[in-house]
Amino acid sequence: MSAILPVNLDDLLRVRRVESARIEFKAGWDPATTGFQALKTLCAFANDYHNLNGGYVVIGVAERDGRAALPPAGLSDRAVEAAQKWIRGNCNRLDPAYQPILSPETVSGRRILVIWAPASEAKPHRAPDGAGGAAKYWIRLGSETVDAEANGIGVDPFLRTPDPVGRRWCSRCRVRPVAPPPPTQYKRRPHGGRYVACCPCPRGRTRCPQT
Repeated sequence: MSAILPVNLDDLLRVRRVESARIEFKAGWDPATTGFQALKTLCAFANDYHNLNGGYVVIGVAERDGRAALPPAGLSDRAVEAAQKWIRGNCNRLDPAYQPILSPETVSGRRILVIWAPASEAKPHRAPDGAGGAAKYWIRLGSETVDAEANGIGVDPFLRTPDPVGRRWCSRCRVRPVAPPPPTQYKRRPHGGRYVACCPCPRGRTRCPQT
């Protein structure tokens, strides 16, 4: 399991435990095309219109029949670094700004970049439609990233009450492989001996990220 991602990487690539609508594969990296496509999809995952708790963009892996084409073509080390820098910088162009979690990984000896975009508590977000395009509210409808307003969906639905507290992932929680912890600080979870640290935030969310 990745030290950063809340799901097993092989499960993610084979679309197990994660719905296909929450994953988007990109075969290569080109900031002029792949970059802005990924930016809009990250915005859509952050907006989390269907309350699925965001999603993942996987760069360096082509899609075949809704799943990853394995082994992946992969990216060069330079492309992985360039993609991370571009994503970090351009996510500040979202309104309001939003930063996903970037996780470079190695699969079958080839480098890929997995971008985890949890649902945002600051939604709704807008992202530009291309380098010089207008900012729009992007959402996921099935496996597509679409302009919400062009599909007759206004901003108000984004402002509805989010998932119940116990079902949402809190960004302050971390998954750690640890020795048996003090019972007052951790709760046991049945996922390979791992534990989920109790959230320190006032709302006290402790959702296991693999559920």
